[in-house]
Amino acid sequence: MSARAQDARIDWMDVDDLSGEQIATLVLSDVDHAPIVDVYHPTRGMAPPGLYYLHLREKSVRTGDSGCTRRVWSVSFSNHPDFADGGQGFRRDSRTSWYEAALAPATPCQFASFARLADDIVPAQGVPYLLDLQRFVASDRAYTCQDATSSRLCASVRHELGNTTPWMIRRQGTSTVYWMSELGGPVTETTIPDDEAEGVLVRRFMPNPF
Repeated sequence: MSARAQDARIDWMDVDDLSGEQIATLVLSDVDHAPIVDVYHPTRGMAPPGLYYLHLREKSVRTGDSGCTRRVWSVSFSNHPDFADGGQGFRRDSRTSWYEAALAPATPCQFASFARLADDIVPAQGVPYLLDLQRFVASDRAYTCQDATSSRLCASVRHELGNTTPWMIRRQGTSTVYWMSELGGPVTETTIPDDEAEGVLVRRFMPNPF
């Protein structure tokens, strides 16, 4: 989802002092959204001068007995000092959103580890897809393992997948693809076909540097 750029009277030095709901009032007032419970800076202060990025997490909601879903908004600002009254402020340049899902059968949603859902996945499908991965880990379903790194992934596939949370879930034809990795490390990609008679593909590789 996107929105047109819009002027917002936000002073650079005041942003860090605003609550999630106050920021939402400034940048999400024209769209429906759940309460904002967390605001963070994805660029970790490394944005170019005059640019400002925020991610706003909505309050997560329980999805069935096994998990939770939530929406995340990404908003960017740029320095925009030429308001009609001569004030100093910022212009909202872009706004997008996506959904995330997590398994949390016995813990509150706020403590769960969430995976981002690609745009082609309906939010309600997120938890079922995570359960599919969990079922594969606990099953004896056949799989093929490919490891382009020096790790021992192929010697302990189910153990590693069972102890790692995906950060992205997407669809590829009639299969679900899960991406798992640590910052700066290799990516573990698991492809699970909808047809349980087909084998699962697990592969680990180093991502391209760009």
